[in-house]
Amino acid sequence: MIPLFFSLLLVIQHPLIMAQPKHLYTLCSTNTTNYTMGSQLDSNLRRLLIQSLYNNGGDSVFNNTQGDDPDNVYGLFLCRGDVPACVCQNCIDMASNEIVKDCPFKKAAIIWYDECLIRCSYRSFFSKVDSQVRVCLVNTGNITEFEPDKFNEILGKTFSNLSFVATSNPSNRVYATSKANVTSSMWLYSMVQCTPDLSPFDCCDCLSDAISYLSSLSKGKMVGRVLVPSCNISSTPSCKTCQLQHNLLTMATMVAEAVLESQNLSTLAQPELG
Repeated sequence: MIPLFFSLLLVIQHPLIMAQPKHLYTLCSTNTTNYTMGSQLDSNLRRLLIQSLYNNGGDSVFNNTQGDDPDNVYGLFLCRGDVPACVCQNCIDMASNEIVKDCPFKKAAIIWYDECLIRCSYRSFFSKVDSQVRVCLVNTGNITEFEPDKFNEILGKTFSNLSFVATSNPSNRVYATSKANVTSSMWLYSMVQCTPDLSPFDCCDCLSDAISYLSSLSKGKMVGRVLVPSCNISSTPSCKTCQLQHNLLTMATMVAEAVLESQNLSTLAQPELG
């Protein structure tokens, strides 16, 4: 059964018709007891999500807390740094509905779209780096016109520069992009972003972990995207001969427990969601 507030969220619609946000991944907490319909935690979560729907200021980032112990609910939404306000709000509307639909009665969850993310939890995660476990989308096509080692070197330098740019100017939504020439016929479009509650040091730390992880997986592939709760990175080549096919990898699929409950990976018995 879907929680009561899901039906309430569905009736709040924006009149503008635009392209649907692109869903990437959803994680639901599995190692805690569920909350119950009509409980105080249910009510607090409903209020929190409705606040994000009524984002009349058009903000691209929002974090807030609803309720008191032991029924606190902490929430954050973040839009990609280059999306306009109307696209941001459309994504938040969709994510607010879908996170409840995908994770009914779960005390912690996070949903990623290409344009935004929403995270909710009964534990405070503000100003804390969560990067131990990652969701990775990797292009399965191989790089055929460039040495993989050289390509990875360019990739590393690109991300290093972007990390510096993103953390040097917080007013840019802790976000940076670049277009780098790899060959005369290939360009590399890259992006990094952190949640703005992180310090510059913690943002760099999160990005560094994500970059290292993507580099270890690419190995001659046409790279892709790494999603963690505190930051995300992507790098996509553009060329005449590139055939991009995304393959979703959850290398440590116990992501919900490790990411959302801040537990050590080594303590988890087996990878499972649900």
